Amino acid sequence: MKSETVSSEQDVIEQLRRSFEAQGLSFESSPGNEIIPEFLRGYRPDALVRYKDGGGIIFEIKQRRNDQTDRQLAQIAQRIAPHKGWEFRAVFINSDPPVVIPEPTPEQITSKIEELKTLIEQQHYGPALFVGWAIIESLARLVMDDDRARSKPLSPMQAVQILAQEGYLENQAAQRLREMSKLHNAAVHGDFSVDIPIAQAEAILEQIETISTVIAKATATQSHG
Repeated sequence: MKSETVSSEQDVIEQLRRSFEAQGLSFESSPGNEIIPEFLRGYRPDALVRYKDGGGIIFEIKQRRNDQTDRQLAQIAQRIAPHKGWEFRAVFINSDPPVVIPEPTPEQITSKIEELKTLIEQQHYGPALFVGWAIIESLARLVMDDDRARSKPLSPMQAVQILAQEGYLENQAAQRLREMSKLHNAAVHGDFSVDIPIAQAEAILEQIETISTVIAKATATQSHG
């Protein structure tokens, strides 16, 4: 079970509807019995998303979180857990909205790489570090096999792991990026003593250019296959 928080019930319904329908998926608020899967009969979720290849996401929206709602949500999650392809998400009102990230386009990635080069040329190594890791994350989402996970944020370590698993990073390069991610994590969490060396910014740019070139070649091969 995953928990998310938003400002109002109608806001989250509309936000989720836009996000999932933009991905070409079926989204239903207050779904009827003809849509609710058989294993959930007797329970009516606040919203439901269906994946094209089966399964989906069940959403339950709550005003606040407490022990009673946690027990209720846990019971629902237990009913859903055994069924492959189905996921349960609890959404709580009056806090930060859920993060849904659209799949990056090649043009957007190219534009960000140019921005990264400019930052390095102007000796803005701190901002360059953040942009660089954002590009690495977007490249990782681009090559993921799991379409459902592409809209979710990734940590630097997760992004490196995905790129390595998919064959876009050699082991030595992946290990180097893992070590470099420690500096990013310290800086992003407010360690103002962190000094970003030019060598690290340039190394990230080099790795990004290598990865993007490999991805472009693989994409071209697939399109001609």
